[in-house]
Amino acid sequence: SQEEHDLELGPLLPYAHLQSKLR
Repeated sequence: SQEEHDLELGPLLPYAHLQSKLR
């Protein structure tokens, strides 16, 4: 389900955001 997907991406969301800023 989407909720489970969000839980998996939970810790990755801020990481991806930082990567985007670095680029």
